[in-house]
Amino acid sequence: LTMLDVPRHPDGESVREAVSTAIRNVDQATRDRFVQAVGEWGTRLEGASSRYGVVGFCWGGSTVFAHAVAAPAALGAVVVYYGGSPAPADSALKALGRTYETHFFEGAGHGFTRSQDGRDGANREAVKRAWPLTVAWFRTHLGG
Repeated sequence: LTMLDVPRHPDGESVREAVSTAIRNVDQATRDRFVQAVGEWGTRLEGASSRYGVVGFCWGGSTVFAHAVAAPAALGAVVVYYGGSPAPADSALKALGRTYETHFFEGAGHGFTRSQDGRDGANREAVKRAWPLTVAWFRTHLGG
């Protein structure tokens, strides 16, 4: 499927653009409710932990960062990959007594997990370092 094949609305906007716009316009409180609902559903599955963890990339990273500040009771951990944080978020996490770490990977660019061959290998090296940190974070904060 090429961009030329993407269906368009009568106003000329592609379906992809329309969906992106609609998603960007969902307010954080609604995003929190959806993330929490899915997380709590997962905790009710057989063999699941009583707390959930979530990873967010880009816009999703920003979403889960804000979700960490909201911190519903069943939320155990989040990992943010190249998502923006609200300006007061670090201080909000500190005030709430939340544990957090920040990692930067030299030379890696936005979207390094999907574009691993980019930046003269820096993206692949970032993935090799970031993913084990992600798994370790969840093991530490969710158990298992």
